[in-house]
Amino acid sequence: MKMLSFMLGLMIVLSVLVLGCTAKTPTATFTTPPKTTVGNDVNTPGAPVSDSNTTLNTLSNVISTGYYGKILAGNITPYIEFNTEDYEKATADGKVILLYFYSDTGTLSQAEEYKVFKAFDNMGSSYMIGFKVHYDDSVTTVSEAQLAKDFEVKEARTKVILKNGKVMQKGGGTWDLNAYAAQMSAYLDK
Repeated sequence: MKMLSFMLGLMIVLSVLVLGCTAKTPTATFTTPPKTTVGNDVNTPGAPVSDSNTTLNTLSNVISTGYYGKILAGNITPYIEFNTEDYEKATADGKVILLYFYSDTGTLSQAEEYKVFKAFDNMGSSYMIGFKVHYDDSVTTVSEAQLAKDFEVKEARTKVILKNGKVMQKGGGTWDLNAYAAQMSAYLDK
């Protein structure tokens, strides 16, 4: 028994000596800053990481529109994935804002989204912006859920139009292609 304990101790000591005396080849380590999410909450820990193409597109978005979110439609009047930073910027800039509460699970939301994209592609005012806000689906963020609560949204396809942080109009149902521009433009000069 003493011999077994002695051998075990000797092996531990030799292992420590071998590992401690082994020359290590230096390796270069590079650290990169944490990547941000594109299209949802910016800098949310644990959020999906963007790839290099998305990062380049994001940089392009920032240069062309001043917003970080993923542009879904619109060249002059952007319609982008909701994120808190861009929403706060648009509010501070006094933009007319459309919040379109969308659900991946709702077939009516999916059908109407085509009209939303077309409408924003056709709008020509840099004083308006739209946000696709996920509502009660698998990708809804905490901030999107809070926004829905703040505006007392009860169903997908709810549209909220804001100006200077104040609700100008709120409603559900389906809008036709022209209704988006008409409803938002009505608040440009007010």
